[in-house]
Amino acid sequence: MVDLLIKTSKLLLSFLFITNQVYGLNIGSNDEVMSINHYSNLDPAYSAGSLGLKLGVAYENIEWNQDPIANRQVYQSLDRSSGNIEFIKLQLSKGTRWPIDFSIQASQGLDSDISKVGGQAQWTILQGFKIPSLAVRAGAMKTFGLRSTELSGYHAGVIVDYSAFSYFTLFYSIESQYHHLKVSRKDEPLQLNISQLKDSKSNYQNSSIGLLIRAWPGVGDLRIAKHSYYDKNRYSFQLSFGI
Repeated sequence: MVDLLIKTSKLLLSFLFITNQVYGLNIGSNDEVMSINHYSNLDPAYSAGSLGLKLGVAYENIEWNQDPIANRQVYQSLDRSSGNIEFIKLQLSKGTRWPIDFSIQASQGLDSDISKVGGQAQWTILQGFKIPSLAVRAGAMKTFGLRSTELSGYHAGVIVDYSAFSYFTLFYSIESQYHHLKVSRKDEPLQLNISQLKDSKSNYQNSSIGLLIRAWPGVGDLRIAKHSYYDKNRYSFQLSFGI
């Protein structure tokens, strides 16, 4: 199941045409690590309604600059080098009688011990027949498994989408991300050598663009997206099931 999800997602993402929009430059060790703590949500802007309930299984691929100091926090092997970090994610989304939806998600790294948990609330301001939907969202995220490091953060943003032919929804979002990294050296192995890292905070913007395909109307859908921030990108593919 996992292998099929990864192979299918890589194939679909290779055909995803989107504009790469970058909001920052010169990413360093601290920023590299903090960018892992990113809440990647593939929900569109329209409200799911009181009956809306979705369970999603997602694959996420994060471009990694292979910073040696950051690598030592992510991987158990000190000489580990990779061009990306991969996650499998579960997300549960629930609508309400009001135009407010909630979602929670949990991610696990495929090639590392990193795990992430987070939640988000979304308020749909505008939606209707044959018109774009507009929503605002905010949430929080926490990352576990980084060596000698605690990482948490929150985000807020705006998303707009437009549906065509009842089967496709194109969505675009802009968010502001805030993350806090705290380094704990009391149990630090000597060979870890993360002295260049220090407690720090990061505030940056990211953009996301993606496509939702109602492959099985009333049962499930496919979602693909690209998220751009700093000089990096991350790609997501999700299978969602429910109403």
